[in-house]
Amino acid sequence: MSATAWTPPRSSAFGPAGHARYPECRRRAATGPGLQLKPPRAAFAPTGALRPDVPTHRRSGVRVRLHPRNNDDELIALVGEAARSLVTASDLLARIIAADRTDRAALREELHAVEHAADELHHRLIRLIHDTFVTPVDREDLHRIGSLLDDCMDALDEAGDIVVLYQVGWLPPACTEQAQILQRCAELSAQALPRLRAASGLREYWVEVNSLENAADRLFRSAIAELFATERDAIRLIKVKEVIEHLEAAADAFEHLAGAVESLAMREG
Repeated sequence: MSATAWTPPRSSAFGPAGHARYPECRRRAATGPGLQLKPPRAAFAPTGALRPDVPTHRRSGVRVRLHPRNNDDELIALVGEAARSLVTASDLLARIIAADRTDRAALREELHAVEHAADELHHRLIRLIHDTFVTPVDREDLHRIGSLLDDCMDALDEAGDIVVLYQVGWLPPACTEQAQILQRCAELSAQALPRLRAASGLREYWVEVNSLENAADRLFRSAIAELFATERDAIRLIKVKEVIEHLEAAADAFEHLAGAVESLAMREG
């Protein structure tokens, strides 16, 4: 069988009819047989690829700029500073509870100032977490711990505010005991959180805070029971009950903070 050259059908886009219909086909046909392929594009090379001082992303191989590693120290330092501010706040709350009614307003203003400073600290921490490519511990855990530190501060500030706003006067001994529990929780948090990188070694922290919160629960129930059994002034009963409940809420906030540290330790092994 003799070989014959293949001739495209007239209806084909590459045949004579197609040439009339598609100018690109006419141009390609004029250059010779077959399609003329463009040379392949050069592989993408980002600007930083030729810079040995720019770190490389592990998965993509693309060189990207990361924040310096000393952000690790700054992040942990901010967490530790926030925890230490809880010690100051809990001490002021204990003084408010023990003070005469006339002296409480000035102490409450001091507590407000500590809370405002802690708010600024919290905002700095959150901004730095968002701006840091690699955080010393899991980003979500660090964000949650920062938020729970802020919750603890808010709970302490609210408890002190209630005492002053309601003009409660004399408070039962149970409130003093609750304040002492909060002081201990704050001290433990200030000792533990600067060591957040080694969260697995902080077991004693969350165990003791949990034990303190259980004691606060028992104290709360007995204080409420005694209040209803002994207080005959309905308005004073409501005021004191509110104070006791806010102090209990602060103890719960510390337990939630310790629980977040425990969760971090479990994930990091």
